[in-house]
Amino acid sequence: MRGSFSRFFGLWALVTTLFVPVVSGASAPTLRSAVFLPDGSAVVLTFDTPTNRAGQTGAWPCSNVFRLTAVTQNCLWINSTAAVMYTGQPSTVVPGTTIRLQSNVLKSEDRTSAWSSGSTVVQTPTSLVAPVASISGPSSFSSGCLLGSLTLDSNTVGVRLTYAWSVKGGLPGQSGLVALLAKTTTPSITVPPVLFPVGSTTFALQVTNFLGVRSSEALFTVTRQATALAPSITIENLPQPLAIYRHLPLTLTARVHTSPCSSPRAVLPRWEVTSGGSVPMGLGYNTTELYLPPYS
Repeated sequence: MRGSFSRFFGLWALVTTLFVPVVSGASAPTLRSAVFLPDGSAVVLTFDTPTNRAGQTGAWPCSNVFRLTAVTQNCLWINSTAAVMYTGQPSTVVPGTTIRLQSNVLKSEDRTSAWSSGSTVVQTPTSLVAPVASISGPSSFSSGCLLGSLTLDSNTVGVRLTYAWSVKGGLPGQSGLVALLAKTTTPSITVPPVLFPVGSTTFALQVTNFLGVRSSEALFTVTRQATALAPSITIENLPQPLAIYRHLPLTLTARVHTSPCSSPRAVLPRWEVTSGGSVPMGLGYNTTELYLPPYS
């Protein structure tokens, strides 16, 4: 009897040893890579297995999940295995930046894994997209308008750019302009018109993003006229088709087009009838609008 009990106890111990339930959760996600997008606007971070997204939804501060010494903007989950870290201003993330996971924030998607840890280094993409530069501003002004300043603006596509302005060719009297451009690194430039020689000056702008990719050169020509530019006038509100009836009133509006340096209020049109009568006194002299009542 005692021997049978001993054999039973030994068998029971063996069975319970073989079939003890083992609790095993999913593997903790590993931060696999961090690579810039081709235009440098964001870093894509990928994990080897789906995550619980650290409970973050929408756009969230990158420091909630990642730890790095660089300045960051917001982050956004693309899906359970990938997130983007935006790198526009004021971000200072560059290739070679080390990104680490914060402690005790990220687990597997089913939350059964241990806390994730680890780090990766930000990589440059295999292909790069160059930024785009362009220039806008007034294209001409007259020598008689030397009071204000002329501003050219850059219209660029890219992130974290540096600006290099220059002037193409070389006209006599451009030394002051060349010196001004050489020290200008801002997106726009304001030039006193007195620095322009009479004739055409061609500006060039090239921008470089923080990944070292340079744009093609953008060109923009500004012409300084030797004499003042004459204003031009267009007549608006002309009846279509052009038919005028004496029993109906008529209102015509003149729009004055002047050079960029002139004030439209300094020029008023003078209405005249070249044949078949005259403009009634007081109805249309020195004004942008002409009103003729019925039977006038």
